[in-house]
Amino acid sequence: MDNILVTNNISKVYGEGANAVTALHPLSLKVRSGSIHVILGKSGSGKTTLLHLLAGMDKPSRGTVQFRGQDISSLSDVQLAQLRGAKYGFVFQFFHLVPELSVYDNIALPAIFAKRKVTPSQINDLAASLGILGKVRFFPNELSGGEKQRVAIARAMINEPDILFADEPTGNLDQQNSNQVMDLLLKLCKRNGTTLIMVTHNESLVPNPDFLYWMEDGKLKQL
Repeated sequence: MDNILVTNNISKVYGEGANAVTALHPLSLKVRSGSIHVILGKSGSGKTTLLHLLAGMDKPSRGTVQFRGQDISSLSDVQLAQLRGAKYGFVFQFFHLVPELSVYDNIALPAIFAKRKVTPSQINDLAASLGILGKVRFFPNELSGGEKQRVAIARAMINEPDILFADEPTGNLDQQNSNQVMDLLLKLCKRNGTTLIMVTHNESLVPNPDFLYWMEDGKLKQL
């Protein structure tokens, strides 16, 4: 498989001189298309910083991040936004659903922003694969936490992203809902051939990832 994402000695330092804090020590990483990567680590270890650099949400102090051979660090803010909208999907600990919109419209929102045409059958099929087809006309305040996260996953996948970035995607769910949501997420990624890069403190969420890492004090180690 081709490498979809490659980092070359990226690091992140906040502040300058005596006040400089190294959030991420230099690291290089190769991510194969369609692979599943899980980064474990305690709160404050630097794993979210790394995820933001990989996803183009922040720029490294040094080094490069390449998506399909293109250095995304050199892109303008507009170009980065276009890349994230067209090629990346995001799932966070907090659901960030628009309360005034139905489940259906929340799922469709990224496609509207990306000016990408999606059909009702595409939205309904995606909702069905996540077990929320019967909820598409509901509003976020009528859903459970597990259902809200399933909507967030559907929203992240509607543009058929090449890479899905997940930051503590089950952090607000109990163990049963966590297991159910992760099972559905993994099945969806494998079905679509989507690369998954996830950070979490819960090592039981993904029992058999293709690549497993441990992050501590801004240093990444493959397990």
